[in-house]
Amino acid sequence: MKRLYAVIALLLVASMLLAACGGGGETPEPTTAPETAPTTAPEPTTAPEPAATEPPAEATPTEAAAEPSASMGDFTCEEPIKIGLITDLTGALAIYGNMAERSFLLGMEYASGAAGEEMGDNAWSYTFGDCTVEVLVRDDKGSPDETATLARELIEKDQVDMLVGTVSSGSTASLQEIAKE
Repeated sequence: MKRLYAVIALLLVASMLLAACGGGGETPEPTTAPETAPTTAPEPTTAPEPAATEPPAEATPTEAAAEPSASMGDFTCEEPIKIGLITDLTGALAIYGNMAERSFLLGMEYASGAAGEEMGDNAWSYTFGDCTVEVLVRDDKGSPDETATLARELIEKDQVDMLVGTVSSGSTASLQEIAKE
């Protein structure tokens, strides 16, 4: 069977070589394009005059639009709400981790209506009505073990109220195990 494949392959290579080497003996002479008479550009036309139209009728609202509230209403808290954001700021998935950090902080700015105040050590503070929300950002370096360590530190030492997870599936799995506890 191997001989048959070898013969077929040899015949294919030989036929390709012959096809590549073959060709006509003479090269065709180039032809010239026929001459065309020059044409003149047509005269521009004038734009039609717009027809007189009546102005549209005034729109009548059916309901008054609700005024956007400037405050969060009765939303108050005695202590700041703490959120721990664990993501890959360095390591193989740093591009995704940095985007996750920026988008989360931008979402907080959008929701609060103001830029957050930097508290140092990669922490930010946002005000919602009479309540303060603190975001503590930590870098897990793409390591599930580091994610577990940071999650425990954020829960036990920093007393965060919630955790926002990482972009790595392995790190997310270790974070889920801690969340179940």
